[in-house]
This record gives sequence, C-alpha cells and structure tokens, in this order.
Amino acid sequence: MADNTTSTLSNNVNAVLNKAVQIGYGPRLQFAKSAIAAGIEHENGRDADAGSPIKFTIYDRLNPATATLSETASGTSASIANTQKSLALLEKGNFVTTTEKLRMLSFDNLDLTTAQLVGTNAAESTDQYAMEIAEGQTGATYNTYIGQTAKSLITASNKLTSAVVRQTFTKLQEANVPATRTENGEAYLWFIHPNVLYDLRAETGNGAWSEFSLYGGINDRIRGEIGMYEGFRFISTSAVKADFVGGEEKQAATDVDGATAAGATTLNVTSGTGIIAGNVINVNDGTDDWALLVSAVSTNALTIDKAVRKNGFTYYAASGSGCPVAFADTDVVEESSVVYTNYAMGDQAFGYGYAVKPEIRVSDDPTDAYGRLARVAWYANHVLGELRSESLHKVYSGSSIAVNG
Repeated sequence: MADNTTSTLSNNVNAVLNKAVQIGYGPRLQFAKSAIAAGIEHENGRDADAGSPIKFTIYDRLNPATATLSETASGTSASIANTQKSLALLEKGNFVTTTEKLRMLSFDNLDLTTAQLVGTNAAESTDQYAMEIAEGQTGATYNTYIGQTAKSLITASNKLTSAVVRQTFTKLQEANVPATRTENGEAYLWFIHPNVLYDLRAETGNGAWSEFSLYGGINDRIRGEIGMYEGFRFISTSAVKADFVGGEEKQAATDVDGATAAGATTLNVTSGTGIIAGNVINVNDGTDDWALLVSAVSTNALTIDKAVRKNGFTYYAASGSGCPVAFADTDVVEESSVVYTNYAMGDQAFGYGYAVKPEIRVSDDPTDAYGRLARVAWYANHVLGELRSESLHKVYSGSSIAVNG
C-alpha cells in the first residue's frame, strides 16, 4: 500500500504507520490477491486506452492447424477472435478518527494499532468485494448445488466430497481453462470454509493431500493454503460466503413481532418453536440479511448475543451484543441450515483495473479547531470484474459441524 498523506505528522511517523497498514493488509489479502494475480491487470493512465470505464480485451485461442501447406500458395490467414468487457472504476475506502486524549492515555501505541486495524479492514473489504463479484455469476453452468437443485434446498448432509471436487476439475479442464502456475507445476485454486474442509478431510484422510513444500515455492504460498488435492490448491478461510438460508429449518419461517430498536438484546418473534440457545437466526430487514446468534430462548422471546454475518459475509459487531440495526414488525425471520460457497478458480476469471490501488491516507480533521483529531484511512479507486465465466465455478455445500447443522 502506498503512503498518501496530507497530515502534519512527520514523514518518519507516516512511514511507520504505512508499514503498520501493510502488516494488516498484505498477509490478510487472500481471495482478491489470487483473483488479481491470476487475472488481467490494467493500470489506468499508464496502460493504453486510459479512462473509465476500462476495457479488457479477451482473445480466443486459434484453432489447431493440421492442413499441409501448399508449396506455392500462401493459404488463408487465421482470424483473431476477441471480445471486450468494460468495467467502471469505483472509489472504495474506510477511515477511523482518533483523539489526542485517547492517543495520550492509551496503553498501546494507538497510531500503530489503528493503522493495522485499517490495513486489515482494507484486506477484508477487498476480499469481500471480490467474492461479491464472484457471487454475481448465477449461470447454471458454473454453479453446483451438492445433492440439490438450489441453494435454498441444501442441508447439513449435502457435504463436499472428492467426487464433487473431481467433477469441478473436469468442468474447468473441459472448458480449456488454464491453471495457475507454481514453481513445480500448475493447479487450480479452491477457497473453502474450515467447516466444509472438515468433512472433506474426514473423507479423504491426510494421506491423499500433497503438502505445499512438494508443489510450491517459498514466495508462492497463499495465506490459509493447506495443501493440494485432485488438482486444486486448497485455501481455508472463514471469510467465504456462508448463508443461513438452507433447508432443514428448525423453525418454519416466522417474523419479528413488534418493532425492535438497534442495540436491543431481546427480539420477539411470532413463533420461536424449535429455536434453541446456540442457534443462529437470519433476519431480513428488506435491505440486508443479518445472521444473529441466539444465546437464550423464552417462548417467543429470543436473547440476541451478537450479529455474526451480514448478507452472508463476516460482520464484526461494534458492540458485543444486541440487534445491529432496528428491525420492523413483520421482518422475516428464518432458522435454517448454513450454505457455504466454495470458489474454484482458474486463470483470467477476473480483470482488475485501477487508478489508485488500496493505500493509506493519514490526515488531520479539517473541522477540528484544536487540532486534536487525526484520521487514518484506506482508499482505492479500482475495479474488479468477471472476465471469463468458465474460469470460475461455485460449489454450494452444507457441513456436518455447521452451527445449525
């Protein structure tokens, strides 16, 4: 991440903060880093055809030439077929504000701690952004629902198996999708939730897996990579999408019984039969799907411990417990199986364009008359988009050790 600052802080201090952001950002970037490395990258302003939207050109392979050349005739030129996809640059970012008093009284070096938090947020945000792009591909050709025909029907018993992994590998091979290169060969990438990996490992045992040292180099390892199996490098991460919208509902769809304020620790529903402490309920407020952990149940009154997911992705609650937002009367409530998304990726699944890659920006707050407030931010002006549909397959599965399983 680059350093871009308008702060009155010294250059040395900014360099230290930028390093702290890199510590939080680089090692935690998993999915997006792989998508960018295996994709097509375009630096806006330096590469040809600068501007927004950015145009990516995808060239088809030439058909094999087996005909014998004529001694005197030049023959017919092969044509180069290509398609173009346009992606518009988007501004992304987040920032925090610290006070002079807090910086002076904190036991920790608050500037460094804040910078690492911001760097981690940049990595997790960029990863989620990439996964949301991947989720946008809904074509039946590139989606597998293990044992079912739709995500909403998947139960805890629809576990990932070696047969499904082999089937996905075959789909990528049939579509002539290039694999990513390693120092010792080529392989596709598979991003998997630890709960799903648990079931796959239970089926295969450890002996079927190749350790990273047998196929990769010291600078080639992806954070969370646990080994190779059936032509895939497997990367374990709890950040993959996990929706609480599958089958095997412990409670038939119900709804919120009366308006509930943000921060409330009790959520009343019209029927709480079947919901027990430790379950996770999914509440749809019309905009977002919130997965909330239930810590206690008294008839139809549910004690809400914390929010654990938003729209299927990890959510860190600002406070330890309670409803993250206000819920209206009749908002839909479900208590269902967890459906995990597995992402199987080959080369050129994504295109990545940027005017500004994620970077740190440290500045003083211009509205602060006393000069006590400081902002630490990450900012990017970039875009990630799908290029080759056949290079990305999603496999939806349950897990035997899921929360609601």
